[in-house]
This record gives sequence, structure tokens and C-alpha cells, in this order.
Amino acid sequence: MQGATAKQGELDAGSRRHGRRAETRMPFVRTFVRAYKKSLEVHEALAQNRSRFAARLYEMSEELVNLAKEGERLRKLVSLSNP
Repeated sequence: MQGATAKQGELDAGSRRHGRRAETRMPFVRTFVRAYKKSLEVHEALAQNRSRFAARLYEMSEELVNLAKEGERLRKLVSLSNP
């Protein structure tokens, strides 16, 4: 029975030590969470910028295709009018 009491005392001391350690870690946990949230915000901003960039590239490619088609159409008109 005394062995069980001694064990219980050791567990209490261990849990107290653990409790103190957990309390001292809390500022680090809050800092980590803050940094993690900030990294998610940065990642979201990067994703939005990449989407906008892709949309602009697509618009430019469409304009270039239309320009090429128009140039080809004009070339055919000129070649037909000057035999």
C-alpha cells in the first residue's frame, strides 16, 4: 500500500512538472499558431495572384490568336487582289 502511495506521489510530481512545462510552452504555441495563420494568408494571396496571372496570360493568348487570324485573312485578301 505504501508503494502505491509513493507511486501516486511520483505521478503527482510528474504531472505538476508537465503542467508547468505546458504553461511555459503556451507562448510558443500561440506564436506558432500566429505564424501558421500568416503563412496560410500568404499562401492564399499567392494562389490568387497566380490565378490572376493565368487569366491575363489566357487573355493575351486569345488576342494573339485573333491577331494571327486577322493577319492571315489580310494576307489572303492581298494575294487574291494582286495575282
